[in-house]
Amino acid sequence: MNVRERVVVALAERHPDDAAHVLEQSPSGEVAVVLDGLEPELAARLLSRMDAHAAAAAIDELDAGDAAEIVAALAPAEATALLRRVERETQVAVLAVCPPGVAAAVRTSLAHGAGTAGAVMDPHAPSMPRDLTCADALTVIRERPHRYRHYVYVVERGGALLGALRPLDLIGAAPEARLDEIMRTPVVRVRATDPEASVVAHPGWASFSSLPVVDGDERLVGVIRDDDVRALAARTRAGAGSSPASLAMSIAELLWLGLVGMTEGLAAVVGREARDAREAREAREAPERTP
Repeated sequence: MNVRERVVVALAERHPDDAAHVLEQSPSGEVAVVLDGLEPELAARLLSRMDAHAAAAAIDELDAGDAAEIVAALAPAEATALLRRVERETQVAVLAVCPPGVAAAVRTSLAHGAGTAGAVMDPHAPSMPRDLTCADALTVIRERPHRYRHYVYVVERGGALLGALRPLDLIGAAPEARLDEIMRTPVVRVRATDPEASVVAHPGWASFSSLPVVDGDERLVGVIRDDDVRALAARTRAGAGSSPASLAMSIAELLWLGLVGMTEGLAAVVGREARDAREAREAREAPERTP
């Protein structure tokens, strides 16, 4: 690695936002050369911070195999957003050589219209069939702990969403119990056709760190996580600049992020007031003590 390449790598690792800003001001051919000289994970990190159109133009300049390695290192929603903007020939060529799992996930998201929940979701929803036992479910989670960190969505064998549970729910359950016997219902959900704005403003974020996405037949088709929505809100705000719509999005996001804390605070106040009222009532109703 020569001096110039070392400088580029150091800048990308330590100041990715600055590096991305420099790259998006450069010709797409030069950007492609820089990205091609980086490890795929680092190149993906830069692309995710670049202007969307500049990033797509750079991918168009890369060999399909090199582009596929970078795309595979992106989050599914980021990969979908990127490939939605490249030339059709590039999109087909890159997906043809991507790892099968990545290609399938991106194709699923691309099938949904831009600006919808289906386009930004992760198609790999952490789901299990309803008739699986708790013991077998725990075995699956131990094999793939990163996939089942927060929730397990319980589905029919045909894919319809039935309920949800947390991995901790399985630990205290009888090993032979079926998931549909301990799952929680109903499940707050997002529809694949819902627009991005309604996804960001969905009241479910006040209680859950991810929301399942269903199609018109209530089949589970993906999941959207809170960090994805934060990124979506930030991208929407950046694209809108300082317009009234941007201001509204900022306010909506702040309200969303503060809703949990506000709700907990109100609950604490209400609980304290109820306790004080109860104690006062008990004091009034208690017989007077005689000296």
